[in-house]
Amino acid sequence: MLVRPAVASDVDVLVDIHIGTWRVAYRGILPDSFLEGLGDSGRLAKWRAWLAEPAPVVGGTYVAELGGRVVGLLRWGPVRDGDGLAPRVAELYALYVEAPSWGAGAGFALHERLIADAGAAGLHELTLWVLRANDRGRRFYERQGWAPDGAQMSKPYRGAVLDEVRYRRAL
Repeated sequence: MLVRPAVASDVDVLVDIHIGTWRVAYRGILPDSFLEGLGDSGRLAKWRAWLAEPAPVVGGTYVAELGGRVVGLLRWGPVRDGDGLAPRVAELYALYVEAPSWGAGAGFALHERLIADAGAAGLHELTLWVLRANDRGRRFYERQGWAPDGAQMSKPYRGAVLDEVRYRRAL
């Protein structure tokens, strides 16, 4: 399993993984009409913009390759919801692995890269938001040492409601 920084030429596969994973992982959690309506045009523009940004002081976007093919992605950076969090805290924004590669170690490899880079940056803690009903995702994070901290939010998103809980992990 190779984990490397994402580059501009990865954009199409990042969009495919992002949308494809939502459609599989969130089936039964979010409305089918919402999942089937996910288009790649807006996502493509976002991923292009993210990959075009200068390298952040804290954070980054990585891909996991298996057999020379990108099968997963991870994006992290400064925490977006201050909520009284200490200054040496960052946030995991996204960790997605295409469904056919679940269990092959891509998620674990991406997570290990995150932990190593966050520690090297002098951070003390990480946060993430996960859908409350995403049992598979929550189990993955809990196996990696994350725990819910009691924060939660529900927000409308394109006609659906994202009901999320926040997790934290010390470094």
